Amino acid sequence: MKSLKSRFQFDIIEMMAPPNMSMEEKFYRISKELLLCLRVYGYFPLSFTRSFTITRKMCSVPTIWTIIVLALLIWKLSNHFIHIDVYLKYMELSPTENFAYIIMSIILLVNSVLFRAINFVRGNKITNFWRLNCKCFKMVTNLKRSFDFCDPYSESAHSVKKIQRSTQLFLALGIVYSIMTGLVPASKYLYDAIVYEQKYWDYNLNAIISQILFTLGGVTRFALILYLALFLKFYSFFFDMIARELQDFVKYLEPEYTPCGKILNHREHIRISEETRKCIQAYDIIEDLFFQFEDHFRIQLIFHTLVSMISISVLIFFLIFFILHSKFSNLIWVGFYLTIELWQMYYTGTWCSRVTSSSKSVLSKLYSLNDSTFHPELRSKIQKLILKLSTNPPKISPGQFFILDRNSLTTILASITTYIIILLQFEVSDNGKPSANGTISFS
Repeated sequence: MKSLKSRFQFDIIEMMAPPNMSMEEKFYRISKELLLCLRVYGYFPLSFTRSFTITRKMCSVPTIWTIIVLALLIWKLSNHFIHIDVYLKYMELSPTENFAYIIMSIILLVNSVLFRAINFVRGNKITNFWRLNCKCFKMVTNLKRSFDFCDPYSESAHSVKKIQRSTQLFLALGIVYSIMTGLVPASKYLYDAIVYEQKYWDYNLNAIISQILFTLGGVTRFALILYLALFLKFYSFFFDMIARELQDFVKYLEPEYTPCGKILNHREHIRISEETRKCIQAYDIIEDLFFQFEDHFRIQLIFHTLVSMISISVLIFFLIFFILHSKFSNLIWVGFYLTIELWQMYYTGTWCSRVTSSSKSVLSKLYSLNDSTFHPELRSKIQKLILKLSTNPPKISPGQFFILDRNSLTTILASITTYIIILLQFEVSDNGKPSANGTISFS
């Protein structure tokens, strides 16, 4: 048992940063794989100095690479929209299918270019937001050693390790899924280029390159979603940690939890009072940071929700379309793409709800806290915090248009179902049967 415990502590020390590192380095080490993926996909045009300070330089490799990715995607999509009438004529689609194809092409444009362009234009704001998080995390960890999430001897070290591992796991799954989504149609083009006449080789090679660009632009938004969720994971982690600290104070202040009936002396009451004050200060810091997150990612969250709703509606429509035409290669491609879109919506809503539930756990502990021996000023702060959490707990509401959580997913899915039914009704009214050519390509 002792050997197992020592091995577990050694594993945490190996995974987490040493306590004497700066907060910038600690946070960078936890998220470095995700940041690398964001750079490769063209979402993160920023770099880090040797002291792990985030910075933006127009001549840096991440900035230049982001410009190249944006230029390639704009070129690809411009070429697609220039020749869209040719594609529509070749595919011989019904009016409803033409409409769905055009909508999907517009969504592709937004999905590929808009999110990268927003991050590129708002590079300085991204830099400031990263620094603000590091500064606030440092303020919280300076309040109590138990709050230092990279201290290998802290109880919170295991929770942060779980955050790091879950992010790495979903990042690896997202990369595999995006590659498979691109390989399905690309392999078909490559097969046609090899099997059929040589004159089709140039066309299929161009289609393969186009499909690679489409995959890079269309199905890699999962990395951006993981980046947003990383901050939400840390906010939820801090709220849970504060709730655990308050739970310990609840036990100490309740007579039935006092060991051997021992009555706490005045000095112990003062210590618990000061520790409770630090917990409230930590909560205020993280809550303010949470609202800064909501303001910072407001545009991305609004467009993410709209893009996901429309994409899922159109993709399910095409899924039914390909089933009716027995186009199994296209069916597999749409299935992969649809899975990624559904997962992105579910993952975002889950972590938005998780932050709210974590803040409510703080509320439940404050309700149970016996603050009769606290200073009147501290009791007043506790009562105000209880009132605020009871009436208006932290929630993600981008632009105050809607609340983004797991409850809203049911409303979104109901709207998606309505859109699909409308599309199918128009499809039936067009011809009363599926269209002649069963081939649809976004390349």
